[in-house]
Amino acid sequence: MNRRLAVHNMKYTCPEISVFLKNTYQAPSKLRTGTSTIMSEEGWTQGDVGAMVYYAMGLMPLLQKAREPVDPEIPLKMIDVFYADDGNASGRLEDLKLWYARLKDLGPNFGFQINPDKSYLLVKPEFENRARSLFQDTGIIITSEGARHLGAALGSDTFVQSYVQDQVNKLIDMVSNLADIASNHPHLAFSNFTSSLKFKWCYLQRTIP
Repeated sequence: MNRRLAVHNMKYTCPEISVFLKNTYQAPSKLRTGTSTIMSEEGWTQGDVGAMVYYAMGLMPLLQKAREPVDPEIPLKMIDVFYADDGNASGRLEDLKLWYARLKDLGPNFGFQINPDKSYLLVKPEFENRARSLFQDTGIIITSEGARHLGAALGSDTFVQSYVQDQVNKLIDMVSNLADIASNHPHLAFSNFTSSLKFKWCYLQRTIP
């Protein structure tokens, strides 16, 4: 994230917190590593309670430009949702191509970089050929089977079932290893299970039907 640009834009996108943001980030942050100091001039400081808000508001001008229709009378037939820098969109292929191209072209000005190798276009089988034709020069991974998304799975029943089975097998191995640890360190194993491992299973249940 381009910090200087974000601080400037915040005066207009969210003036209520712009003064606090400017006072906090107008000068480089000092990151201490042992005996040395690194000056952080981009992005937001990890651990800052306001970092997610700052990032979201700093990204808004870019997203608004990406959504602008070619014809003001004809809005893009798509919706997009972002969680930090993980972006998602759904809609007509032509509109998605325009949205993606704008993010790629304008993103670097905001410090936002798209990685095509980690970008997926999930389509219905009957639209796959059309999608490959439209996005052939982007490097995006195009599939009609499914893709992993924020720790969950989207796509065909076969893909989702395969993903869930793989996650269940991993959880079984984790529980088995934790049981071995519990024989000598029961409190440590219990703490790990209640504060970490069980939430992996809960997340899988919540995010996949």
